[in-house]
Amino acid sequence: MMKAQESFLNSSRILFWFSNITML
Repeated sequence: MMKAQESFLNSSRILFWFSNITML
């Protein structure tokens, strides 16, 4: 359970970073 949650947070963080890069 914790592993899945950790991976989800990691992927969401990457998505957020990627969207920030594309916005610029």
